[in-house]
Amino acid sequence: SILLQGTRGLMGYDIHDDGFHLRLDRALPRVLLEQIPGHVEQFLGHAGLSQDDVSAWLFHPGGVKILDYLSDTLSLERESCRWSYEVLSDHGNMSSATIYFVLDSFLRTKGLNQGEHALIVGIGPGLTLELVLVRG
Repeated sequence: SILLQGTRGLMGYDIHDDGFHLRLDRALPRVLLEQIPGHVEQFLGHAGLSQDDVSAWLFHPGGVKILDYLSDTLSLERESCRWSYEVLSDHGNMSSATIYFVLDSFLRTKGLNQGEHALIVGIGPGLTLELVLVRG
């Protein structure tokens, strides 16, 4: 878990009588472009890896724009993160539970062979970056 400094107001929830309403600031994409690659590189570096060692990227699909920003910023082929796009298209954003649908889709259709790596990536209020490395 990484708290991105100076980003508290970029994503959050407003609570109204009819429930929670996600709030996204227009500066969010710029911050993702600026901060995510360095944090991902550092995280993978601690495991002795680089982006080239990750065969599958499992993003929590908050929305198609966020998925596009992440995949473009990290220069990823769409195939390497297709499960996130498919779950978003089929089910929409189901809040926190969405990442479990992405993981389930990945495990049912591809999974990891021995020696392969997947990176689970989530972005949440605060602004926080959640990274989980999975090894086959």
